[in-house]
Amino acid sequence: MELQKDDFLPAPVIAAEETVGLEIDKNEKKPLSGPPQKRGFVSVRHLRKVYRIGDEKVVALGDINLEIQQGQIVCIIGTSGSGKSTLLNQLAGLEKPTKGSVYIGNTNISRL
Repeated sequence: MELQKDDFLPAPVIAAEETVGLEIDKNEKKPLSGPPQKRGFVSVRHLRKVYRIGDEKVVALGDINLEIQQGQIVCIIGTSGSGKSTLLNQLAGLEKPTKGSVYIGNTNISRL
């Protein structure tokens, strides 16, 4: 049984110095092939992370899209269990995503 969108807490909110309260864009459905042409220093595209717990699947991150420019200050805030640590682990390259990609500069760290 896979949990649905309403079965888990809302995604974390990204707050940047220029745009406080910017939510992660979960509505961009256009598939991308390869690195985007114009992107930030950190670029997250269609990131999804699903954990298996027994026979169940827990969706920790679902279709996250995010751009962070070089030198930009960013805060990640959200309730407990909303995916903040999972997102940070993905950005640091500590975990592989179930789907999607994380670019630091021109390097897709999700494939390292």
